[in-house]
Amino acid sequence: MAIGLARKARRCGGENSKLVQSLMRLLRQHDGGLTALAARFDAEGCGEAMRGWITHGADNTMDGKTMRRALGERLYDKLVRRLDLDPVDAAQVLAEIVPMAVNRLTPDGRIDVEPERAGVQGWFARVVGAV
Repeated sequence: MAIGLARKARRCGGENSKLVQSLMRLLRQHDGGLTALAARFDAEGCGEAMRGWITHGADNTMDGKTMRRALGERLYDKLVRRLDLDPVDAAQVLAEIVPMAVNRLTPDGRIDVEPERAGVQGWFARVVGAV
């Protein structure tokens, strides 16, 4: 069922689905953000696919097993738990939605070097012009 939801999200303007938006928040909050994720994908031999999601959109597909390896067990487990995915279908669901989230997080076709600051610290930095 979860795989069907991920595919439906893709067909129905997927990048705006709640599942993709939740994933985007989690990827932003991950240690090192998209920069660290891109380095991880490169190390696992999947960097070309991720670069395609950044520059061309979410068109480079990846199978669930490869996605799980590319994410690494720590991040994979965190995403499965936080997105409340069925462990049986999680790898394939993430293979469907991670490209959409990465594409949405990189509207200018590149990864911003500095991760977005959140909360009071980020608000204060914007107020005083540090961001």
